[in-house]
This record gives sequence, C-alpha cells and structure tokens, in this order.
Amino acid sequence: MPILTSSEYFFLFLAVNPGIFSALPGMPAGSVFTATALAAIIGTLNKAIGAGIGLFIAFIGMQNSGIIVKNDATLVSLGHITQGTALLAMIGLFITAGLVMAKIRGGILWGILQV
Repeated sequence: MPILTSSEYFFLFLAVNPGIFSALPGMPAGSVFTATALAAIIGTLNKAIGAGIGLFIAFIGMQNSGIIVKNDATLVSLGHITQGTALLAMIGLFITAGLVMAKIRGGILWGILQV
C-alpha cells in the first residue's frame, strides 16, 4: 500500500465514510457527509489549538526566564543561558525531561517543585 500524507487520509476518510454509513437504512448520504466532515475538522482543530496554546505558554516561560531575549534584527535570539535564571530554567527543564522519560510518576510536578 502506498504511503499517504495526513491530508490524503483526511480526504479518503471524508470520501469513504459517508458511502459506508449511507448504505444503512435511514441514513441520508448528505447528513453523514456533513457529520463526518465536522467531526474530522473539529478533532484536527482541537489538537492544533492545544499545540498552539502550549507553544505560546512555553514561549512566555522562556522569555520570563531569559532563555530567549528580544533582538531587533530577528525579533528573538538566545539569551545568556550560562548564568542566572536562564541557567536555572535550563537545569529544571532537563531534570523534568529526564523524569518524564524515565516514566517517574508525577515527573512534571517533581520537576517543577525541585526548581
């Protein structure tokens, strides 16, 4: 089977599902297509919004800790990560990542508390 991209799977899902469900008695094809399209779009938007909010919160945290700083040429650049709060934030980030990768229960909470 050829490898499909996520958008190709999406359109395949939209094309095949209504045909399957509209064959059932009492299921009009138009409403099945609409429900299928809305479910697929809503699921995708839900994941995209969650990822966007997470990246925004991470960006604010990196600004507040000094990991990234304002730069007139590129808008954002790497701060002085070998001193002060930026160093503490980097150490905390690596400890938290290690706890999560080691599957320590409550690893994120332990990582926050240790800093």
